[in-house]
This record gives sequence, structure tokens and C-alpha cells, in this order.
Amino acid sequence: MLVTRNQSKHRSAEAVELWNYLTAESGTSISVAYAELNGSHPESISPNTDRCYIFLSGMAKMNVEDNSYSISSGDVVYVERGKRHSMEGQATYYVINNPPFQRK
Repeated sequence: MLVTRNQSKHRSAEAVELWNYLTAESGTSISVAYAELNGSHPESISPNTDRCYIFLSGMAKMNVEDNSYSISSGDVVYVERGKRHSMEGQATYYVINNPPFQRK
């Protein structure tokens, strides 16, 4: 399955522009989004999905529960479902959710 940038679905969240490539509607076992962070994305919890963030460029600070990480290009952060996490900085990354993320 090929999904091009033109086929992805663009959406905005606080301090993040996202392009959803694979979603729950894709019928895949994961969801994949490309993101551009510019500022502070507030704390959130993903109660139903594990998340893997793959950083492509830029620098950011990511908090996961009581841990704080300085992130740069090439880093990967895994966040288990139900864990508090937030991020701030300027960076591009892919986020992969398993099972696929679904907006409630």
C-alpha cells in the first residue's frame, strides 16, 4: 500500500501540524502520521495506543511521566499507552500508533 503526501489527511493540533497517512479507516494494524512541532504541545495521555515517535530533524524536549528527554534528529521515543507525555521545541517526526489511533 502506498500513501502519498497528497493522499494524507492534514489536521492541526496545538503547536503541531499533522499529516495522517495511515488511520484506523485504512484497515491497517497501525496508524502513521508525519508531524511538525513548533512550540509547546500540552500533556496528553493515549489510553488505547502505544506510540513510537521517530524524530527526523530539529530539537525538542519530551516529557514522559517523570522522565525528561532532550530529543534530536535520529532519536526514537516509545510511549506506552496510558502514560502522560508532552513535548516542546521545533522538530519534525513520525508518530506510529498501535493499534491505530482513533479520535473520540
